[in-house]
Amino acid sequence: MKFSEIYQKKRNDLIKKYLFLNKYYSKHHKGEDKENLLDHSIKTLEFFIKLIERRKMDNLFDNFSIKNKDKLKNQIIEIIFLHDIGKLNNPNYYTENQGPGAVNIHQL
Repeated sequence: MKFSEIYQKKRNDLIKKYLFLNKYYSKHHKGEDKENLLDHSIKTLEFFIKLIERRKMDNLFDNFSIKNKDKLKNQIIEIIFLHDIGKLNNPNYYTENQGPGAVNIHQL
């Protein structure tokens, strides 16, 4: 099954499961255009799906001896969707929230 097909089946369940993320804002925005974390997660995943399609990478796992490729693709989709969830506990992981002279955790 293609990533896009799995995503279409899984999309509404992901939104229901992680609806609480709409209370939190992503720092990946410009100026006053705030993007909540749920919208950011959806956009990131949709970007990934487009990238997979454009680069014709849906068969990426075909050459591996993986028993359940669809399960692996499901897990990858969930990982991408939740890529920023850890930042809820520590907003300083966003470089935009770090003060002058702070250690940038992304450069450690």
